Amino acid sequence: WRVGIGPGRPGPVRPAPAR
Repeated sequence: WRVGIGPGRPGPVRPAPAR
């Protein structure tokens, strides 16, 4: 998932965790 991507999801854009 990426923070900042999507409705009502403000914040820094981070790549998905390698899990």
